[in-house]
Amino acid sequence: MTGDEIASAVRYSPGGRFFRFIEELVLADFIQNITPVDKPVRSKLIRYRLKDEFLHFYYKFVQPSIRAIEDGSIKAYQLLAGQAFEQWRGYAFERLCLKHTHAIAKALEFSGIRYDAGAWFRSRKNEKTQVDLLFIRADNIISVCEMKYTNRFDSRIIDTFEQRTDIVSRYFKSGIQKVLICGKKTTLPSRVTGYFDAILFAEDIFF
Repeated sequence: MTGDEIASAVRYSPGGRFFRFIEELVLADFIQNITPVDKPVRSKLIRYRLKDEFLHFYYKFVQPSIRAIEDGSIKAYQLLAGQAFEQWRGYAFERLCLKHTHAIAKALEFSGIRYDAGAWFRSRKNEKTQVDLLFIRADNIISVCEMKYTNRFDSRIIDTFEQRTDIVSRYFKSGIQKVLICGKKTTLPSRVTGYFDAILFAEDIFF
C-alpha cells in the first residue's frame, strides 16, 4: 500500500507526523518500504508492506478468532487448514524468496556478476502490473521470477506471467529469463516446463 492508502485505512491525516510513525515502524523492522528495483530508494513510487512474520500470521489467523481461541472452542488444527492456510503459505513462501535473493541468484548461476534484485511495479493506465521478484543483471538479462507454493499448475500461470513480461519488456531493452520457483517438489505439466527458461524448487535453493 502507499502511505496515503495506509493513512486512509487507519483514518489518520497523511502528514509529517503520520510518516514519522511509518519510518519508526520501518526502523523497528515491522514493515518494509519498497520501490521498484530500477528506481531510487526515495522514489515517489514507494510502497509499504508488513514485514514481521509473526504479525502476518497473527492478523490472518489469530486476531479474527481471538475469542474462540481464548475460550478454547477452536483448536489450532481447525485454524490451520483449508484454502486460507494454503493461501497464507503461498505468500509466506514469496516472502521467504524475497529475503534470500542471493541464494536464488546462486541457484540460477549468475551470483558472480553484479545484479539488483527486488520488486518491480508500474501503475500507469493500461499498464498496471507488479512483479514480486525481478533481477536486473549486468550481463543485460532480466530474470523475472514467479514464485508458487503449490503442486497444482495449469496454463493460467503462463497467461498471467506472459502479461507481466510483456509489460516488463517495454521498459527494459534486455533479454528476459523466465523463472519459476516452486515451494513443493512436484511433476509439472509439459507446457509449463517448456515455457519457463529455468525452474527451481525450494530444496535447490535453501537446502
